[in-house]
Amino acid sequence: ELALQARAVDAQLQVVWNVDAQHADLAAKYAIASARDDLILLEFTVDPAVTLVDITGPDVLRWSLLDSRLQVRLRQPKKNTAIEISGWRLFQSKPGAPSDQSLPSILPKGIAITQGRVDIVAAPGLAIETVAPQKARRHPTKSGGLVLDGPPFGVEVRVRPDLAPAKANVLTKVSGRPRGVDVWHSVLVASDRGKLPSLKLFVKNAPADAFTLD
Repeated sequence: ELALQARAVDAQLQVVWNVDAQHADLAAKYAIASARDDLILLEFTVDPAVTLVDITGPDVLRWSLLDSRLQVRLRQPKKNTAIEISGWRLFQSKPGAPSDQSLPSILPKGIAITQGRVDIVAAPGLAIETVAPQKARRHPTKSGGLVLDGPPFGVEVRVRPDLAPAKANVLTKVSGRPRGVDVWHSVLVASDRGKLPSLKLFVKNAPADAFTLD
């Protein structure tokens, strides 16, 4: 009697989403291991909202995408391999308005995820809030990080403008003159994102008389 041994393949997954106002860039890394040297054709399920850019790795020969099925062929059978997948997804939202967006997963087929993490990085000028993650929990120490409890997992975020105040550098020069002083005051204002708002400057502790503002 011939006993067939089940194929034991597992993977560790690390995903980084760089979120901007109108799109998000994906960088996913998979460390895949098998009990035997039989890794030659790997399949992944790709959410239709994700546009693939490239699939790389030291053992990758070529890859192809048909509908939602991604196939990655290796150069030769391997026991361990590493795959990196890059892509992006477009957001359907009004510029400057808060919106809820899903960050889809790309999961290997027939492979158990033994360890996984998702990091969400907001672009300057944006604030990101995780909304009801499925099979994922907040990382205990890393801000914006999630620990995966297993597939299928789902991540949804609320994207909104970060109303942080603009930053300013101040330089003051004082020089003497007959019967008075000249005060030269420079204010350099910078914003991390977008146009600067209207500015108001206040003169504090100015003398009540003999004061001229140019």
